[in-house]
Amino acid sequence: MRSRVRFYQRTMALLPQSSLDGVKMKVVAERIKRLMDDATEEVGRSRDRNLAERLDSAYEEVRDLVEKLSSETSGKESLASPGG
Repeated sequence: MRSRVRFYQRTMALLPQSSLDGVKMKVVAERIKRLMDDATEEVGRSRDRNLAERLDSAYEEVRDLVEKLSSETSGKESLASPGG
């Protein structure tokens, strides 16, 4: 249970810092949901019950996705700005 709360806190701290628009935020939210579902399902099937490790990996994937989508957003904004 603690690992889920930690994952939630970390991702909720990450998202407001990003420059994602509504569409990209929805992409990230859907990915977070899928990663949580996958990690929970995998722990249920496996003898290895270490959900924390799986959620740490999931967080890293979310962080990388947010960074990628944020850089795409900021790149488009700099192209659209005068002198950019």
